[in-house]
Amino acid sequence: ASPSCFATVGLQQESTSFVQSCAPPPSPDGQELVIGPAFGYDNDVGVLHNNKGEVIYACGRYIVVQDLLNVRSAGAMAKRICTYHRDKITAMALAQNGHHVYSAQKGSRKILVWDSANLALAGCIDTVIRGPQHLCIHSGALFICSGGADRSFAFYKIDTLERKNAGLDNRVKLVYSGRIENRYTVAKARLASPDEAVLVGSHVLRLSATGRLARMRWGKYAPKCPQRDICILHNKACVTVSDEAIYLWNDDRCTNHIVPHNGNIPLCLAVQLQGSTDRFLCGMSNGTIRSYSFRELSDLKTRFGDVEPGQELGNPPGQPNLPKADPRHRGQITALFSSPSGVLASSSNGSLFALSLLQKEDPWTLLKVGHGAEQRLLWAW
Repeated sequence: ASPSCFATVGLQQESTSFVQSCAPPPSPDGQELVIGPAFGYDNDVGVLHNNKGEVIYACGRYIVVQDLLNVRSAGAMAKRICTYHRDKITAMALAQNGHHVYSAQKGSRKILVWDSANLALAGCIDTVIRGPQHLCIHSGALFICSGGADRSFAFYKIDTLERKNAGLDNRVKLVYSGRIENRYTVAKARLASPDEAVLVGSHVLRLSATGRLARMRWGKYAPKCPQRDICILHNKACVTVSDEAIYLWNDDRCTNHIVPHNGNIPLCLAVQLQGSTDRFLCGMSNGTIRSYSFRELSDLKTRFGDVEPGQELGNPPGQPNLPKADPRHRGQITALFSSPSGVLASSSNGSLFALSLLQKEDPWTLLKVGHGAEQRLLWAW
């Protein structure tokens, strides 16, 4: 069994007798002990949210499609499991139509395209990169990047496939492929337009589909340090975070940076899909999520004000009510994924939450329970 999926005992012949000998007797009401597979999720790959309201997450070489949000509906929590891959999932993305999923696996040049509604395989794309760690889709364009020491990248044109929703025969065109210089590292990648990707890591880079690589300027006062995450607000405006601050970028230049209060560290970003188009969400090290306005932060003149900017959206349920200066056991927000109704949030203790921005009372929903303060991968059995 892979380390992220336990098919519970039964790997060896003697395991079966072990389960039989250790199984408790039937309960008085006649119920029997049921042993079956349990699936966690890989935080590094991310979580998707299709147009049916289902959550899509990777677990080793499997991808699970599950209605985690509508827990009161008939058949809720039932899983559909994509088993097309033969090795660990490295990246996945949702198509523009809201239900097709593009997924890549370790050591393979093929990207599979399948329907999350019925798990039907639409086909596969033969790429020039093995096991890409970054996979982005934007208006008929596909961008993949290997990450790590290889730093290979490729742009593909998939607009015909997206428009006709048909097979993949002769519908995918390689636009450009190349390799990023060794002096740059890539932690995250996003498509700002069909022809341009923005990469963050050691620097903030704008990479075009013609192979042109431009390094964004830090500005006069911004501390130059590696960036961990990025969200694109529009083609020329984006936000990045480091271990120190939140950075605002416009026209390929850092226009401002904000240092959170009380040693709180920004860890991840996501675009806020509801309300104003200039708002974004930031997951913090104290276990909270803050909503910011790009325009308001751009106009902020001081980096250390009496009142911290933005709106705090609160803590996920079940987090101990500890002081903000002591984030241990609170579960830091390590990843955010935008969804149509709000945001999906993952914490450092392996839990997955949904935060509804449209519901003011009890906006948090616990989707998956993790264990252990530093487990990035949820282990369940």
